[in-house]
Amino acid sequence: MSSCCCTSPRRLRVSGEVWEDDFDERIGGGEKTVRVRCSGCGGKVGYVGSDLLTELFDYDIDDVVNGRVLNEDERASLEVDLI
Repeated sequence: MSSCCCTSPRRLRVSGEVWEDDFDERIGGGEKTVRVRCSGCGGKVGYVGSDLLTELFDYDIDDVVNGRVLNEDERASLEVDLI
């Protein structure tokens, strides 16, 4: 899948793509790097450090693995106010 093709994506999701590497392009820190995709088109948007999931949403670092899909009741939502 390619990069996001939306003009201004507003809804993003953390996908089940996880790396043990420290990507230079990622936002934030953590032991792992996870991909962020556009919820609208599914295109790639960027990367965040696993600290986002472990510190803000209280996920265990061992639960941040490739291909893991959270149950509906386990999913967290993050809203960013840019105003």
